[in-house]
Amino acid sequence: KNTLNPSTNYKISVKQEATPDGVSAELQIRTVDATDSGPYFCRASNLYGNDQQLVQLQVQEPPQPPSVLEAAMISSRSVNLKWQPKTLGTGDVTKYLVEYREADPILFVEQWQQIEVKDPPTFNAMIENLKPATRYAFRVIAEGSAGRSAPSQELIVRTEPQRPAGPPLNLSARPLSSTELLISWVAPLPELRHGDIQGYNVGYRLASSGNTAYNFTSVSGDGDGGNGELLLSGLAKFARYNVVVQAFNQVGPGPLSEPTGSQTLEDVPSRPPEDVRCAALSSQSLQVSWQPPPIYHTNGLLQGYKLIFEPIIDDIQPSKDE
Repeated sequence: KNTLNPSTNYKISVKQEATPDGVSAELQIRTVDATDSGPYFCRASNLYGNDQQLVQLQVQEPPQPPSVLEAAMISSRSVNLKWQPKTLGTGDVTKYLVEYREADPILFVEQWQQIEVKDPPTFNAMIENLKPATRYAFRVIAEGSAGRSAPSQELIVRTEPQRPAGPPLNLSARPLSSTELLISWVAPLPELRHGDIQGYNVGYRLASSGNTAYNFTSVSGDGDGGNGELLLSGLAKFARYNVVVQAFNQVGPGPLSEPTGSQTLEDVPSRPPEDVRCAALSSQSLQVSWQPPPIYHTNGLLQGYKLIFEPIIDDIQPSKDE
């Protein structure tokens, strides 16, 4: 037994007061905590002897915050957390509260979302329905009959990426020449990128072709999902093309955008008129006829023809007898 002495223990104060019935005394313990729990004996004595009374003090306080919070498994949509309790008696904890929120919110600081782990309280929890490629902050709070602990140290975890769930936006195709189209687009919505955009696949094909497959060419991205563009060259003249684009990240490509159409500019015909014929109608007139160039070589809308002719002088000299 240790005697409580206010002069040596700053937490202790004793008040005594003489009454007609004897002495009234009061013991106060300031800033009490669990270490003050235990048996206390109050002893009274006089000339005839002494007596004592046992008082059992049980100090209840909130449990200690959990420690060693870590991620046991990370996927694109879920995180499996585990931790260790600091409270010596597991019966002091009735449940754990797991709180989480995005660590890098785009618009505003998110409120903590919470799930309960109880019946019985275990030392792990699976957090589901998360966003891919997103940093989350996690913390755990222990709760007992005397209240809640302070939160544990925060754990920052980034979920795994997924293929992009949305296509690039604002796809446009603009002709620059008879063989070139300038393709431009905007990155998918941030919440649908599901990772760092590493590049884009641009597909194109002739609209008049019976082949529905696209010819694809890749364009590297900057990872931040900025705008992109590509110059398609070596195309057919005055031809209409359908163009699509898709974003890809480290996991794979996302969905194709809706196709957009554009037509290369006109150019001079690449083949001359065919089947040119000439027939004399009189001593002063000729009839000239022809067929237009093949349709795939007109390279635009034919607006007319230029007929060039010149007389041919016969080099044969007439004889003197004529």
